[in-house]
Amino acid sequence: MYGNLVDIMRINVNNLKISLDKLKNLLDDYEDIYKSFYHKMVNLKGYWHDAHANAFFEKIREEKKSNVIFFRELKSICRLYNYIYSQYLNVGGKIDFDLSNKEIFINKIDKYINNIDSVINDYANLESKFDLSIDKYLNDEKKKYNNVKEKLLLIKEKNKEYINNIFNIEKQIKLKISKIHIRKVSSNSTFISGIDDNSDVYVDIDNINLIINKLEFFVKNESIIFDSINEIFSEIIYLYDTENKDKLNTLLNSFIRKYRIIIKNHKNNILLIRNSKEKYDNIVHRFDGDIV
Repeated sequence: MYGNLVDIMRINVNNLKISLDKLKNLLDDYEDIYKSFYHKMVNLKGYWHDAHANAFFEKIREEKKSNVIFFRELKSICRLYNYIYSQYLNVGGKIDFDLSNKEIFINKIDKYINNIDSVINDYANLESKFDLSIDKYLNDEKKKYNNVKEKLLLIKEKNKEYINNIFNIEKQIKLKISKIHIRKVSSNSTFISGIDDNSDVYVDIDNINLIINKLEFFVKNESIIFDSINEIFSEIIYLYDTENKDKLNTLLNSFIRKYRIIIKNHKNNILLIRNSKEKYDNIVHRFDGDIV
């Protein structure tokens, strides 16, 4: 009836909210970073034009599409955690529940109810009409036992409702996890072939240096955000310990692996720009030396 829930369920809803707020802030920060990174890449077109640049910017255009998808994946994970928090907020601030005892607890209540029914039946079978005071006493006792029985029945139903609620929440969480797919991304390299054209070569070394500095700044912050998100994911896995923990952990590990590759790709892009720029820089220096 309740599914294959783990025996011990631990959810710290209050601390989950703290981690979720931090994650939302990092989501906004990452959006600014990756948009600024690719904005600078577009600006670079004005200062670097040759056959290699054409191929490079075509690759960057495709990478940006992949990065937009990656950002959406991060948003999906944030929405998933927000769902977990909002659903369990109605259950309690801190949930520490041994589900293996649920049947034992229900059986004990049923046993108490059966005992009370037996006592009530015994009272009902007693002849008391011969004495009004005794009759009143027995009726009062039956009412007391009936009240206790009603309270036990209420506790039993509340307990079953509590378990069913948890089961339904976990079922929905499992479904939501299964719908989040982290697309694979390939590692790039610092080498790129050229696309032949008849355009003039144009390289503005000074402005390229400025853009490289900006790109390195963005990647540095991107790496800081990565460390923070990785830390928060570890926190949340500890704060949300249910049967879905392993599936969630697999999802988060896939995301982290992809994030790592994206950062490496961005670093390789900067290195490729730097190498291309230095090739022309060396030509300029040799030319200046010949003049002297």
